[in-house]
Amino acid sequence: ALGQDELVNVLKGNLIERISKKRARIERLLGAELDPLDQLLRTKVEHSGKSFGGAKEAKLSRRELCKLLLDLISEAISDGATAQAGPTAEEPAIQPAPALCFVRLNELIQAETPGEAEDEDEPEEEGEEGAPMAAESDELVAPLCGLAVGRSKGNKPRPGKSDVWQWRSEMCSLYAAVGGLEKL
Repeated sequence: ALGQDELVNVLKGNLIERISKKRARIERLLGAELDPLDQLLRTKVEHSGKSFGGAKEAKLSRRELCKLLLDLISEAISDGATAQAGPTAEEPAIQPAPALCFVRLNELIQAETPGEAEDEDEPEEEGEEGAPMAAESDELVAPLCGLAVGRSKGNKPRPGKSDVWQWRSEMCSLYAAVGGLEKL
């Protein structure tokens, strides 16, 4: 029989394998390594005083994670555009071009339909137990977080709905698994 310590080690091994598979899938679909984005994201989360897992108050929500990802991508792209424009009096050193993962993710953001933009300043509505309300909240949060509102529970596309890669949802799922590992 497994003791508590052995069980935690097995669970930890399963989470590490799950994270590795999710990350490999995202990198394969994106065609770029996620290391530069991952390092920046972990630094920003650490400086914010939050984490990917843990108590609800200290945990980075899905909405916050999506906003942080979008901010990091736009910062990296704008820094790369500044570097390509040439040095100025304030910035004599040339900054390197943004990593390929930022470029590819920016392309995905630009390819999204303009109707998917959402006012990110609206607070999340919560149900009785602190969970977001299902019907109304899903329609509001879905475009921001890359969820496919028109998909069934089996994640199969419904007729007439877009079959675009939901990269935001997969990134959030990856960092949810990272959060689970942090809890151990």
